[in-house]
Amino acid sequence: MSSPGQINRGDLDVYARGWQAALARHLSRTRITPIQAAVASVIFAGLSAWTLYKAGRLIAGKPIGLLLVSAAGIQLRLLGTTLVRLLRSDDKARGGLYELAERIADVLILVGAGYASRMMPWGLELGTAAAILTVLTEHVALFGSSARSQAFMGPMTTQSRMYMMTLGCIAGAIEYILHFTLYSVGITLAIIVVGTIITLFRRIASVVSVSSV
Repeated sequence: MSSPGQINRGDLDVYARGWQAALARHLSRTRITPIQAAVASVIFAGLSAWTLYKAGRLIAGKPIGLLLVSAAGIQLRLLGTTLVRLLRSDDKARGGLYELAERIADVLILVGAGYASRMMPWGLELGTAAAILTVLTEHVALFGSSARSQAFMGPMTTQSRMYMMTLGCIAGAIEYILHFTLYSVGITLAIIVVGTIITLFRRIASVVSVSSV
């Protein structure tokens, strides 16, 4: 079992699969440090947030390219986070700093997606709610990991949220090409909010059940 806020190298496949995990393993053999990977993750999240914000403002223009850049930035953010989780076991003293970087990246992307959803009623509020719920859910996970509960259970884990947002951006670009509307990102946020609420209650129940033993 990992210590609070830590995911061991053997747990990487639980956190991410496919090209991110493979590339993260390759990059872990270079001179890249966990701090550098965490900073890169936040930068890519900031890029995604900015392009999502601009996409929401350019409804009368062509937000297609901005949405695709957002999707790429989200995937690169996930790569950075995966690399941090692979390397951070060698830097336990800064565990809280890495968690902070993850939450900043989450908030940037989800709030940015809220701004991209301004065609939809309560779009910005959905993004804000998704960000708040995400931070709360991940804090429960950190607390639960110390209680040896199934703290990182889904359905809406970090990677699930990021994959959903990537698909939402791509769907938004296709939607705009076909209909000149941009509801897909907002619908994606609504799904993330519902999924995160379910995840939050599952994690709380897991922590309570373990603590009561």
